[in-house]
Amino acid sequence: MRAHPSTEMEYGRVCVEEFETPERDYHLGIGSAGHSTQTGWMLEAVRWVVLAERPKRALA
Repeated sequence: MRAHPSTEMEYGRVCVEEFETPERDYHLGIGSAGHSTQTGWMLEAVRWVVLAERPKRALA
């Protein structure tokens, strides 16, 4: 399972196209805001992904 915060869409595109990484399973849709706001939104979004997927391990 892979998640992308969707804060830097250009970076995400480069990772997929140029580095040939697989598409993400989840796009968290965080968007643009201040750093602390984005961090809070991302933690909340990741929480729901973890609850849904119940992974044995997580790598941040």
